[in-house]
This record gives sequence, structure tokens and C-alpha cells, in this order.
Amino acid sequence: MKNYLLIAVILLFSGPSFSTQQIPEEFFVDGAKFEINILPLEQYPHYKELLNKLPSANCSASWRNYKGRWEVRDNYLWLDLLFTDPCSKEPKYVELSNLFNGKSRPIKATWFTGSIKVRISARRYFSE
Repeated sequence: MKNYLLIAVILLFSGPSFSTQQIPEEFFVDGAKFEINILPLEQYPHYKELLNKLPSANCSASWRNYKGRWEVRDNYLWLDLLFTDPCSKEPKYVELSNLFNGKSRPIKATWFTGSIKVRISARRYFSE
């Protein structure tokens, strides 16, 4: 009897799930633009405080509420631009000096130690 109850509960909660693909970050290397899904800003030591400084917006395609533009120059990763409310037709530019203790853009991402993989093929969308 317990097995039937367990199977019924599993079947009850095993329906289809839906999710929204997140807006990717922009990444430039030697002038070539790529989309990346890794979020270098998440490794910033004061990331949560930084998020609290951004105005809130409600967009399922950007749970983080920002879109960054990153660039590799002189073998370093730099944050060049940051936009909030990236789902709107007119995303709002964020002044980086307000987030990084008065430092002006670009911001050298010394906190990021990961690797960035880029897609060189066309983006594929999945739907049923």
C-alpha cells in the first residue's frame, strides 16, 4: 500500500516544468562579440551588496536584473558596461563608479578566476 501511495505522489509532482532562458552577458575578444552564460560578476566579493544597489525589476529572463558587457584586454577581464532591467526595450545604464567605490569604467575583474567558454555556432532555441 505504501508503494502505491509513493508512486501516486511521485506521479502527482512529475509534470512538465517550464523555464525561461536567461539573457546572456556580452563578451568581446579582439573586437569580436560573443554571448556567454557564465556570470563573472557573481564571483565579486561584495556581489550581494552590489545587487542591492541596483533598482529592482521584474523579468523572468533576467533573474539577476542586469546584463554585463565584458572584454579581454591585455590578458585581463574587464567589466566595461552594466545595464539593469535588460528585458525592457531601453535597458538602463548603470554608472559603475556608484557600484565600485568611485572607480570609473572599465573595471578590472581581478576577482574572477574562472574560465569563459564561448559559443561560436548559432544560438539554438528549444520549444515544443
